[in-house]
Formats: sequence, C-alpha cells, structure tokens
Amino acid sequence: MKSRLKKKKQKSVLTFKKQLKMASTHSATLNAVVNPKGADTAVTFSWGIDTNYGNTATVPGVLSGGTDQNVSADITGLEAETVYHFKVISVNSVGETDGDDLSFTTLADQATAPTAVTMPATNIT
Repeated sequence: MKSRLKKKKQKSVLTFKKQLKMASTHSATLNAVVNPKGADTAVTFSWGIDTNYGNTATVPGVLSGGTDQNVSADITGLEAETVYHFKVISVNSVGETDGDDLSFTTLADQATAPTAVTMPATNIT
C-alpha cells in the first residue's frame, strides 16, 4: 500500500510541465518535465476518456536530482476520433504532485483506396 504524505496541485515539492508529443489514430506519447527536488521520484500518467481516467502508464525507472527531467509514456489501443484526458503524477518521499488535466483527440482512420494492377492474360487457346 502506498502512503501519500501530501497531495497538491502544481506548485508542491515537485515541479513539472506536460504536453502531448504525438497523437495518431490508435496511439499517443504523453510527455512531462518533472523536477524530483532531491528525492527519488516515481512518475506515472493517468489517462482515459474522461477525468476519471481509468488507465495508468508508468514511466520506467526512478528520477533523482534537482533538475527538470523529460519523461514520456506511450499509450496504445486508442479509438479513432476520440477525446482522451491525461495528467502526470509524481510521487516521492515528501509527497505527491498531480498535474492539471490536458486532453487530445485521436485522428480519424485514414483508409486508402485499394491497389490494383492488370496483368497479361495467360493460358490463351
């Protein structure tokens, strides 16, 4: 069970910036900048079709140090033309910082016309 000492929005022990790097029809890369402020810090993204999220993408490893660090997580299995919400969550021994909610819309499916090549007739009698 995870113990959380503090839970604050934005200007807490941790600092971060987040953005969506890329959204395609069925996947996206979620991005953030996290500053662990000197304590080992775990980072995840919560994401879903509304602000209840329902899904988690974990950033591998643990951040340390006192400088801004870029983190990202790829998510897949998204539906085309659908709005998704996400936020970054950073946790260390001092507390938790939840980022603000952002959203993106996946692209429409890009169907293309089939290819067809007429070939010479064979077995002509």
